[in-house]
Amino acid sequence: MIAFPVNCQTSDIAVFNNHKNSGSELVSLVEARMLGKHQKECRALSHHGQSAWRLMSDEGPYLGGTDLGPFPLGFFAAGLGQELLTQAQGLNLDLAQLELLNRYRFEGSFLRGTGQGQAQSPQLAVVLNNSIDSASFDRQSAQLQEKFSATHASALLTQDVTALFAIRLNGVFIGCPLEGFEVDGLEANFEDESKAWSAASENHQSGIFKLESGVSNVALMPNSGAAQIEVQSSWLASQSTGSNETKGSYWNIGLRSPPGSSFGFACEQAASPVDLLLGGVAFCFLTQVSRYTEALKLPYSLLRLKQFLIRSRQGSYCIKTLLDLESEAQPKEIGDIASYSANTCYLHAALRSHLRLEIVKA
Repeated sequence: MIAFPVNCQTSDIAVFNNHKNSGSELVSLVEARMLGKHQKECRALSHHGQSAWRLMSDEGPYLGGTDLGPFPLGFFAAGLGQELLTQAQGLNLDLAQLELLNRYRFEGSFLRGTGQGQAQSPQLAVVLNNSIDSASFDRQSAQLQEKFSATHASALLTQDVTALFAIRLNGVFIGCPLEGFEVDGLEANFEDESKAWSAASENHQSGIFKLESGVSNVALMPNSGAAQIEVQSSWLASQSTGSNETKGSYWNIGLRSPPGSSFGFACEQAASPVDLLLGGVAFCFLTQVSRYTEALKLPYSLLRLKQFLIRSRQGSYCIKTLLDLESEAQPKEIGDIASYSANTCYLHAALRSHLRLEIVKA
Protein backbone atom coordinates (compact mmCIF):
# COMPACT_ATOMS: atom_id res chain seq x y z
CA MET A 1 0.00 0.00 0.00
CA ILE A 2 1.36 3.43 -0.97
CA ALA A 3 0.06 5.38 2.06
CA PHE A 4 -1.65 4.79 5.38
CA PRO A 5 -1.96 6.53 8.77
CA VAL A 6 0.38 5.50 11.59
CA ASN A 7 0.51 6.10 15.32
CA CYS A 8 2.49 9.08 16.57
CA GLN A 9 5.07 8.01 19.17
CA THR A 10 5.62 9.55 22.62
CA SER A 11 9.13 10.58 21.55
CA ASP A 12 7.67 12.32 18.49
CA ILE A 13 5.38 14.38 20.71
CA ALA A 14 8.38 15.23 22.92
CA VAL A 15 10.23 16.69 19.91
CA PHE A 16 7.19 18.81 19.00
CA ASN A 17 6.93 19.95 22.65
CA ASN A 18 10.62 20.86 22.83
CA HIS A 19 10.18 23.33 19.97
CA LYS A 20 6.98 24.74 21.45
CA ASN A 21 8.68 25.32 24.80
CA SER A 22 11.55 27.15 23.10
CA GLY A 23 9.14 29.53 21.33
CA SER A 24 9.38 28.03 17.85
CA GLU A 25 6.90 25.81 16.00
CA LEU A 26 7.84 22.42 14.60
CA VAL A 27 5.62 22.44 11.53
CA SER A 28 6.68 19.07 10.15
CA LEU A 29 8.76 16.07 11.17
CA VAL A 30 9.72 13.54 8.51
CA GLU A 31 11.72 10.35 8.95
CA ALA A 32 12.62 8.75 5.59
CA ARG A 33 14.73 5.83 4.38
CA MET A 34 15.91 4.24 1.17
CA LEU A 35 14.65 0.72 0.48
CA GLY A 36 16.41 -0.18 -2.76
CA LYS A 37 16.73 1.16 -6.29
CA HIS A 38 14.82 4.44 -5.95
CA GLN A 39 12.13 3.04 -3.66
CA LYS A 40 11.84 4.90 -0.37
CA GLU A 41 9.34 5.47 2.39
CA CYS A 42 8.76 7.98 5.15
CA ARG A 43 6.80 8.80 8.27
CA ALA A 44 5.44 12.32 7.89
CA LEU A 45 4.05 14.04 10.97
CA SER A 46 2.46 17.47 11.41
CA HIS A 47 -0.14 19.32 13.51
CA HIS A 48 1.79 18.42 16.67
CA GLY A 49 1.59 14.74 15.75
CA GLN A 50 -2.16 14.70 15.16
CA SER A 51 -1.46 13.90 11.51
CA ALA A 52 0.93 10.97 11.00
CA TRP A 53 1.25 9.07 7.73
CA ARG A 54 3.53 6.47 6.21
CA LEU A 55 4.17 7.25 2.54
CA MET A 56 5.99 5.32 -0.19
CA SER A 57 7.75 6.87 -3.20
CA ASP A 58 9.61 5.66 -6.27
CA GLU A 59 11.04 6.98 -9.51
CA GLY A 60 10.16 5.92 -13.04
CA PRO A 61 12.33 4.36 -15.77
CA TYR A 62 13.83 7.80 -16.53
CA LEU A 63 15.96 7.35 -13.37
CA GLY A 64 16.11 3.55 -13.35
CA GLY A 65 13.34 3.24 -10.75
CA THR A 66 10.63 0.59 -10.56
CA ASP A 67 7.67 3.02 -10.82
CA LEU A 68 5.73 1.37 -7.99
CA GLY A 69 4.85 4.61 -6.21
CA PRO A 70 4.48 8.32 -6.92
CA PHE A 71 7.59 10.30 -7.80
CA PRO A 72 8.78 12.83 -5.15
CA LEU A 73 7.73 15.90 -7.16
CA GLY A 74 4.24 14.39 -7.32
CA PHE A 75 3.91 14.50 -3.52
CA PHE A 76 4.88 18.18 -3.48
CA ALA A 77 2.39 18.95 -6.26
CA ALA A 78 -0.32 17.04 -4.38
CA GLY A 79 0.29 18.99 -1.18
CA LEU A 80 0.22 22.28 -3.05
CA GLY A 81 -2.92 21.27 -4.94
CA GLN A 82 -4.72 20.10 -1.80
CA GLU A 83 -3.99 23.39 -0.04
CA LEU A 84 -5.15 25.46 -3.00
CA LEU A 85 -8.34 23.44 -3.34
CA THR A 86 -9.10 23.84 0.37
CA GLN A 87 -8.62 27.62 0.22
CA ALA A 88 -10.67 27.93 -3.00
CA GLN A 89 -13.55 25.93 -1.54
CA GLY A 90 -13.40 28.12 1.56
CA LEU A 91 -14.22 31.09 -0.68
CA ASN A 92 -17.23 29.21 -2.09
CA LEU A 93 -15.89 29.47 -5.63
CA ASP A 94 -18.02 27.51 -8.10
CA LEU A 95 -15.13 25.33 -9.25
CA ALA A 96 -15.36 23.03 -12.23
CA GLN A 97 -11.65 22.24 -12.73
CA LEU A 98 -8.18 23.15 -11.48
CA GLU A 99 -4.98 22.63 -13.47
CA LEU A 100 -1.65 23.02 -11.65
CA LEU A 101 1.66 23.13 -13.53
CA ASN A 102 5.05 22.85 -11.78
CA ARG A 103 8.25 23.29 -13.80
CA TYR A 104 11.82 22.43 -12.82
CA ARG A 105 15.18 22.46 -14.56
CA PHE A 106 18.59 20.84 -14.07
CA GLU A 107 21.91 22.16 -15.29
CA GLY A 108 25.52 21.13 -14.67
CA SER A 109 27.21 17.86 -13.76
CA PHE A 110 26.75 15.38 -10.93
CA LEU A 111 30.29 14.02 -11.22
CA ARG A 112 31.91 17.46 -11.11
CA GLY A 113 29.69 18.67 -8.28
CA THR A 114 28.36 21.56 -10.40
CA GLY A 115 24.78 20.30 -10.73
CA GLN A 116 22.04 22.83 -9.98
CA GLY A 117 18.33 22.16 -9.63
CA GLN A 118 16.01 25.06 -10.40
CA ALA A 119 12.31 25.64 -9.73
CA GLN A 120 9.89 27.98 -11.49
CA SER A 121 6.77 29.62 -10.09
CA PRO A 122 3.78 27.25 -10.24
CA GLN A 123 0.80 28.15 -12.39
CA LEU A 124 -2.81 27.43 -11.41
CA ALA A 125 -5.44 27.49 -14.16
CA VAL A 126 -9.00 27.82 -12.83
CA VAL A 127 -12.20 26.76 -14.61
CA LEU A 128 -15.47 27.94 -13.05
CA ASN A 129 -18.95 26.58 -13.68
CA ASN A 130 -20.34 30.08 -14.00
CA SER A 131 -19.25 32.61 -16.60
CA ILE A 132 -17.71 35.77 -15.11
CA ASP A 133 -15.92 38.77 -16.60
CA SER A 134 -12.19 39.41 -16.23
CA ALA A 135 -12.61 41.97 -13.46
CA SER A 136 -14.63 39.54 -11.33
CA PHE A 137 -12.13 36.75 -11.97
CA ASP A 138 -9.22 39.01 -10.98
CA ARG A 139 -11.03 39.90 -7.76
CA GLN A 140 -11.64 36.25 -6.90
CA SER A 141 -8.04 35.36 -7.80
CA ALA A 142 -6.79 38.07 -5.44
CA GLN A 143 -8.98 36.64 -2.68
CA LEU A 144 -7.55 33.17 -3.30
CA GLN A 145 -3.99 34.55 -3.25
CA GLU A 146 -4.70 36.24 0.07
CA LYS A 147 -6.14 33.08 1.63
CA PHE A 148 -3.28 30.97 0.29
CA SER A 149 -0.64 33.44 1.52
CA ALA A 150 -1.52 32.59 5.15
CA THR A 151 -0.58 28.89 4.72
CA HIS A 152 2.65 26.97 5.27
CA ALA A 153 2.52 25.93 1.62
CA SER A 154 2.70 29.55 0.50
CA ALA A 155 5.59 30.28 2.89
CA LEU A 156 7.58 27.39 1.41
CA LEU A 157 7.26 28.99 -2.02
CA THR A 158 7.65 32.68 -1.23
CA GLN A 159 10.23 32.71 1.57
CA ASP A 160 13.93 31.95 1.34
CA VAL A 161 13.80 28.90 3.60
CA THR A 162 17.11 28.39 5.40
CA ALA A 163 18.48 24.85 4.91
CA LEU A 164 20.85 23.31 7.47
CA PHE A 165 22.40 19.84 7.30
CA ALA A 166 24.21 17.38 9.53
CA ILE A 167 25.78 14.10 8.40
CA ARG A 168 26.30 11.02 10.55
CA LEU A 169 28.46 8.27 9.07
CA ASN A 170 28.57 4.91 10.85
CA GLY A 171 27.27 6.52 14.03
CA VAL A 172 29.79 9.38 14.06
CA PHE A 173 29.02 12.96 13.04
CA ILE A 174 31.17 14.38 10.26
CA GLY A 175 32.24 17.85 11.36
CA CYS A 176 30.26 19.69 14.02
CA PRO A 177 26.67 18.50 14.49
CA LEU A 178 23.95 21.13 14.38
CA GLU A 179 22.25 22.26 17.54
CA GLY A 180 19.61 19.69 18.44
CA PHE A 181 21.45 16.87 16.64
CA GLU A 182 23.49 15.73 19.64
CA VAL A 183 24.33 12.04 19.42
CA ASP A 184 22.02 11.16 22.31
CA GLY A 185 19.44 13.86 21.56
CA LEU A 186 15.82 13.11 20.71
CA GLU A 187 16.10 14.64 17.25
CA ALA A 188 19.00 12.37 16.31
CA ASN A 189 17.15 9.17 17.24
CA PHE A 190 15.28 7.08 14.69
CA GLU A 191 12.11 5.32 15.75
CA ASP A 192 11.70 1.55 16.12
CA GLU A 193 10.13 0.43 12.85
CA SER A 194 8.10 -2.32 14.53
CA LYS A 195 6.15 0.36 16.41
CA ALA A 196 6.37 3.72 14.69
CA TRP A 197 5.98 2.41 11.15
CA SER A 198 3.00 0.12 11.77
CA ALA A 199 -0.52 1.07 10.71
CA ALA A 200 -2.72 2.99 13.15
CA SER A 201 -5.69 0.79 12.25
CA GLU A 202 -6.60 -2.05 9.94
CA ASN A 203 -9.53 -0.15 8.44
CA HIS A 204 -7.86 2.50 6.38
CA GLN A 205 -7.76 3.64 2.76
CA SER A 206 -4.54 4.45 0.96
CA GLY A 207 -5.73 7.68 -0.60
CA ILE A 208 -3.00 7.33 -3.26
CA PHE A 209 -3.32 5.03 -6.27
CA LYS A 210 -1.80 4.54 -9.70
CA LEU A 211 -3.88 5.78 -12.62
CA GLU A 212 -1.75 5.21 -15.71
CA SER A 213 1.71 3.79 -16.35
CA GLY A 214 4.25 5.87 -18.21
CA VAL A 215 6.53 4.91 -21.09
CA SER A 216 8.73 1.96 -20.08
CA ASN A 217 11.50 2.43 -22.67
CA VAL A 218 12.24 6.08 -21.93
CA ALA A 219 15.92 7.08 -21.91
CA LEU A 220 17.71 7.57 -18.59
CA MET A 221 18.16 11.17 -17.52
CA PRO A 222 21.85 12.12 -17.98
CA ASN A 223 24.11 13.06 -15.06
CA SER A 224 25.23 16.20 -16.87
CA GLY A 225 23.85 18.78 -19.26
CA ALA A 226 20.39 20.34 -19.09
CA ALA A 227 16.98 18.79 -18.45
CA GLN A 228 13.46 20.19 -18.15
CA ILE A 229 10.87 18.59 -15.87
CA GLU A 230 7.13 19.35 -15.87
CA VAL A 231 4.53 18.02 -13.44
CA GLN A 232 0.88 18.33 -14.54
CA SER A 233 -1.86 18.09 -11.89
CA SER A 234 -5.62 18.11 -12.58
CA TRP A 235 -8.67 18.23 -10.32
CA LEU A 236 -12.22 17.92 -11.66
CA ALA A 237 -15.30 18.54 -9.55
CA SER A 238 -17.03 15.74 -11.46
CA GLN A 239 -14.05 13.37 -11.22
CA SER A 240 -14.43 10.77 -8.51
CA THR A 241 -13.81 7.13 -7.85
CA GLY A 242 -15.62 4.56 -5.78
CA SER A 243 -12.77 2.07 -5.80
CA ASN A 244 -11.40 0.34 -2.73
CA GLU A 245 -8.48 2.80 -2.74
CA THR A 246 -10.49 5.93 -2.12
CA LYS A 247 -13.86 7.58 -2.49
CA GLY A 248 -14.61 11.12 -3.62
CA SER A 249 -12.62 13.56 -5.72
CA TYR A 250 -8.88 13.33 -6.29
CA TRP A 251 -5.95 15.01 -7.98
CA ASN A 252 -4.55 13.35 -11.11
CA ILE A 253 -0.80 14.03 -10.97
CA GLY A 254 1.67 12.92 -13.61
CA LEU A 255 5.01 13.68 -15.22
CA ARG A 256 4.62 15.40 -18.56
CA SER A 257 8.37 15.71 -19.17
CA PRO A 258 10.05 13.26 -19.04
CA PRO A 259 7.02 11.06 -19.77
CA GLY A 260 6.08 9.20 -16.60
CA SER A 261 3.22 7.58 -14.76
CA SER A 262 0.26 9.40 -13.23
CA PHE A 263 -1.13 8.84 -9.74
CA GLY A 264 -4.35 9.77 -7.97
CA PHE A 265 -4.20 11.63 -4.65
CA ALA A 266 -7.52 11.59 -2.79
CA CYS A 267 -8.88 14.84 -1.38
CA GLU A 268 -10.54 13.16 1.59
CA GLN A 269 -9.17 10.74 4.20
CA ALA A 270 -5.67 11.56 3.04
CA ALA A 271 -2.42 12.93 4.40
CA SER A 272 -2.43 16.66 5.13
CA PRO A 273 -0.95 19.14 2.62
CA VAL A 274 2.02 19.70 4.95
CA ASP A 275 2.71 15.95 5.16
CA LEU A 276 2.61 15.63 1.37
CA LEU A 277 4.76 18.72 0.77
CA LEU A 278 7.50 17.85 3.25
CA GLY A 279 7.37 14.15 2.45
CA GLY A 280 8.03 15.17 -1.13
CA VAL A 281 11.02 17.31 -0.09
CA ALA A 282 12.55 14.42 1.87
CA PHE A 283 11.97 11.97 -0.99
CA CYS A 284 13.47 14.33 -3.58
CA PHE A 285 16.55 14.94 -1.43
CA LEU A 286 17.05 11.18 -0.93
CA THR A 287 16.79 10.66 -4.69
CA GLN A 288 19.65 13.11 -5.21
CA VAL A 289 21.77 11.52 -2.46
CA SER A 290 21.20 8.12 -4.05
CA ARG A 291 22.16 9.45 -7.48
CA TYR A 292 25.38 10.91 -6.07
CA THR A 293 26.39 7.72 -4.26
CA GLU A 294 25.74 5.78 -7.47
CA ALA A 295 27.61 8.23 -9.71
CA LEU A 296 30.62 8.34 -7.36
CA LYS A 297 30.46 4.59 -6.66
CA LEU A 298 30.00 4.99 -2.90
CA PRO A 299 28.13 1.90 -1.62
CA TYR A 300 26.01 2.07 1.51
CA SER A 301 24.11 -0.44 3.64
CA LEU A 302 21.87 2.18 5.28
CA LEU A 303 20.65 5.56 4.02
CA ARG A 304 18.01 7.50 5.93
CA LEU A 305 17.23 11.00 7.17
CA LYS A 306 15.26 13.03 9.69
CA GLN A 307 13.90 16.34 8.47
CA PHE A 308 12.45 19.18 10.54
CA LEU A 309 10.58 22.22 9.23
CA ILE A 310 10.68 24.91 11.92
CA ARG A 311 8.87 28.25 12.06
CA SER A 312 10.39 30.92 14.28
CA ARG A 313 8.53 33.44 16.42
CA GLN A 314 9.21 36.03 13.70
CA GLY A 315 7.59 33.84 11.02
CA SER A 316 10.74 32.75 9.18
CA TYR A 317 11.21 29.10 8.23
CA CYS A 318 14.19 26.76 8.52
CA ILE A 319 14.51 23.18 7.30
CA LYS A 320 17.02 21.01 9.18
CA THR A 321 18.09 17.63 7.80
CA LEU A 322 20.08 14.90 9.50
CA LEU A 323 21.51 12.49 6.92
CA ASP A 324 22.43 9.13 8.45
CA LEU A 325 24.53 6.59 6.51
CA GLU A 326 26.31 3.31 7.09
CA SER A 327 28.99 2.88 4.46
CA GLU A 328 32.58 1.80 3.86
CA ALA A 329 33.20 5.18 2.24
CA GLN A 330 35.61 7.58 3.94
CA PRO A 331 34.36 10.74 5.70
CA LYS A 332 36.09 12.95 3.13
CA GLU A 333 34.12 11.18 0.37
CA ILE A 334 30.80 11.73 2.16
CA GLY A 335 31.42 15.21 3.58
CA ASP A 336 30.07 17.21 0.63
CA ILE A 337 27.21 14.90 -0.28
CA ALA A 338 24.54 16.88 1.60
CA SER A 339 25.38 20.22 -0.03
CA TYR A 340 25.75 18.63 -3.49
CA SER A 341 22.41 16.85 -3.11
CA ALA A 342 20.65 19.99 -1.86
CA ASN A 343 22.00 21.93 -4.85
CA THR A 344 20.53 19.42 -7.30
CA CYS A 345 17.29 18.79 -5.37
CA TYR A 346 14.42 20.48 -7.22
CA LEU A 347 12.36 20.93 -4.09
CA HIS A 348 15.17 22.43 -2.04
CA ALA A 349 15.52 24.78 -5.02
CA ALA A 350 11.84 25.64 -4.68
CA LEU A 351 12.34 26.42 -0.97
CA ARG A 352 15.07 28.98 -1.67
CA SER A 353 13.73 30.61 -4.85
CA HIS A 354 11.10 33.17 -3.71
CA LEU A 355 8.43 31.76 -6.03
CA ARG A 356 4.96 33.23 -6.47
CA LEU A 357 1.85 31.34 -7.44
CA GLU A 358 0.37 32.53 -10.74
CA ILE A 359 -3.41 32.17 -11.11
CA VAL A 360 -4.91 32.32 -14.60
CA LYS A 361 -8.36 31.82 -16.08
CA ALA A 362 -8.47 28.70 -18.22
